This record gives sequence, C-alpha cells and structure tokens, in this order.
Amino acid sequence: MARSSLTLADMRIYSYFSIPTDIAASLRDWPEFVSGEEYAVELKDPITGEQVTIKPIGVEPDSIDYLVVTGNLKGRLYERVVGRAIIELQPHTDNLMIENMD
Repeated sequence: MARSSLTLADMRIYSYFSIPTDIAASLRDWPEFVSGEEYAVELKDPITGEQVTIKPIGVEPDSIDYLVVTGNLKGRLYERVVGRAIIELQPHTDNLMIENMD
C-alpha cells in the first residue's frame, strides 16, 4: 500500500548519546531552519508548509534516551532532516537504531 504524502511522519532515533552532537548546528544554514540548539531543532518550509521537529526525550532529568523526529508531512524536508540527523550521529556511536513510528 502506497503511503500518502499528507501522512504525519514520526520516527525515533536511539543511540548512546554519550558524545554530544550538535545536530542544530548542522542545520542552521538551511533556509528552513527556524530555531534549535544541540539535539532540539525546528524547521519549516515557507512554500510547502512542511514542518519538522527533532526533540530529545529522556526518562531521567538531563539524559537523552532517544530523539523523536516528527513532521506534519512526509515530504522532502522530513527526509532530508532524518538523513542529516543520522549522518551527524553516526560518527559518535557504535549503536544507532531507527524506529519508524507511523
């Protein structure tokens, strides 16, 4: 069954997060960048209305168990952000797991 491009996008990225990675810094030059710092990022395409957010989730204070990448559309921006996040995290871990939640 083909997925609709209007479906909400939701993905989790698991890692050790023991070596800090500033994903926001790698996205700051993108025209869609709205705000962000370290693992938390918000992006929006003013033409398509596509919005993507990366949010760190931790059970304990000051810890990160996984990142949630959400988008209001399954579009190009979402795909680019997921790819960039994985590329940025990969050199800092030997364990990187992706879970598609939608």
